[in-house]
Amino acid sequence: MTRESEKGGTSVESDTPLVALKDWDGPDDPGNPRNWSFGTKVYATAVPALFAFVVTFGTSVYSAGLDQVMEQFNISQTVAILGISLYSEGIGFGPMIGAPISEAFGRKAVYLITMPISILFMMGSGLAQNTRTLLVCRFLSSTFGAPAVAVGAGTISDIWELQHGGGLATVLFILAPFVGSSLGPLIGGYTMQTRGDWRWLMWVMILIAGPIWIMAFFFGETSKTELLRRRAHKRGLPAPPRPPAMVALKMLFVITLFRPIRMLFVEPIVISISIYVSFAFGVLFAFFVAYPYVLGSVYGFSLGQTGLAFIAIIIGIFLAVVTFAILDRTLYAKAKARAPPGKMPPPEERLYTSMLGSLGIPVGLFWYLFQVCERLLVSTNIGVYLLT
Repeated sequence: MTRESEKGGTSVESDTPLVALKDWDGPDDPGNPRNWSFGTKVYATAVPALFAFVVTFGTSVYSAGLDQVMEQFNISQTVAILGISLYSEGIGFGPMIGAPISEAFGRKAVYLITMPISILFMMGSGLAQNTRTLLVCRFLSSTFGAPAVAVGAGTISDIWELQHGGGLATVLFILAPFVGSSLGPLIGGYTMQTRGDWRWLMWVMILIAGPIWIMAFFFGETSKTELLRRRAHKRGLPAPPRPPAMVALKMLFVITLFRPIRMLFVEPIVISISIYVSFAFGVLFAFFVAYPYVLGSVYGFSLGQTGLAFIAIIIGIFLAVVTFAILDRTLYAKAKARAPPGKMPPPEERLYTSMLGSLGIPVGLFWYLFQVCERLLVSTNIGVYLLT
C-alpha cells in the first residue's frame, strides 16, 4: 500500500495490508446502536412500532365504509370485503420487498423508500372510481407498507439486548399492530358518522402515515452491516464483503421464500404454530365484518357505537401482555434457573402463554354466539376479550 509520510509528504511503501472492518471498535463504541442514550432508543423503537400500527390500522378501518362502497360501486358484500382480504394478503409480501432493500441500503432505507409508495396507493384507493382500481390500490398499499413492519423486529434487535429491555421493547412492538387493527373500526366508524364518505377512511390513513414517515428521517441507521460499511468508507478501509449479485439473489429467494415454505411442511412445530396463529388471526379479522353487521342489525348501533365495541378487543390485547409478563417472570424464570450455565431454556418454554390463550378462543367464540340475542351485549364483549 502507498501512503503519505507525515513529515516529508513523500510517498512510502507499506506492506501493512488493509483489514476489512468487521466489528465495532469495542463494547463501548458510540456508533453501536445498543450504546445509544435511552431516549434515542425509545424514539428508534417507537417509529417501527408506529409503522406497524398504521399498516394494520389500514386493514380494519376500511370495514366502516363497506356498505357505502357496496352502494357506490354496485357490488356485493363479498366483493366489497375483498378490500380487506387483499390488503391482508399484501402484508404477507412485505419481507420479499424489505429484505433486499435492507441488505443493500440498511433498515432505515426501507422505512424511507417503501412507505411513501404505500401512501401514494392509499391516495389511489381514496380516488378510485371503480372496484378494480380500489382493490388493486388496496393490495399495493399494504404490499409496500408491510416492509416497514417486516424489518421492525430487526431494528428492535439492533437497539436492545434481550436481557436489558429487549423483551419489553419486543412485546410493545408486537402490541402495536394488534392495537392498530382494533382501533381501525372505532376511528373509521366515527369518521363515517362525521364525514359520511368512505373515501375519508383513506385520507385518515394518509394523515396518520405521513407524520410517521417524517419521523423516520430523525432516527439513525441501526443495521450493523450498513453502519460498518459507512465507517469503513469514511476511514478508507475495505467494507464488509458483499456476495456477488447472483449469489445474493439466490440467497434472497432461498432464505426469504423457499426455506420458510419448506419449514412449513417439514417442521411439525412450525406447522402447528402456523395453524394456530392463522386461525387466531382469522377469527380476529372476521370480527371486522361480523361485528358491524350483528351490532347494526340486532342492536341498531351506529357505526361509531359499533367501533366502541372493539375496545373489548383492545382490553383483551393488553390483558394478554400482562399474562405474558406474569408467565415470563414465573414459569420462564424457573426454566432459566434450571438451564445449564450460559444457555437459554428451550423455545417451547415460551409456549405457555399460547397454551393458556388457546383455552380462551373456544370460550370466547361460544360466548360471542349470544350476541344474536338482545340484552346480552355485555356478556358478548366479555367473550370477545377472552377470545383475544
